[in-house]
Amino acid sequence: MIEIQPVYAELTDDLEMKLDEADHEAALSTTRLTHQDVFGKYQKRKIGCRKRNVQPIL
Repeated sequence: MIEIQPVYAELTDDLEMKLDEADHEAALSTTRLTHQDVFGKYQKRKIGCRKRNVQPIL
């Protein structure tokens, strides 16, 4: 039987670290990005893949 907690932690630790780094950099910078600036490229890619009926490669 697989213990859920260690597996979950292994999957999310890197993500949490990257989010912490992004928060730190945002606190140091005066530049503010819109939601579109941050996620626009991903959204366009995802929508384009939907139109072609393929899965996006992230």
